[in-house]
Amino acid sequence: MPPPEIREATWQLPRTTRSAARARALLRELLVEWKVEGEVVDTAELLLPELVANSVQHAFVGR
Repeated sequence: MPPPEIREATWQLPRTTRSAARARALLRELLVEWKVEGEVVDTAELLLPELVANSVQHAFVGR
């Protein structure tokens, strides 16, 4: 079986509390476009907002 195709997406979001929800919405749209389904979608939708929220909270700006 050939290795899975590697895909990437990049978004620049503002450092606000709304960015986690926006990231989830963008991810959902992208995964539909890429035809990703099931448990992978559920896991990604749980993890990405947490990562974004942590980045917003702990990012060092101007350093």
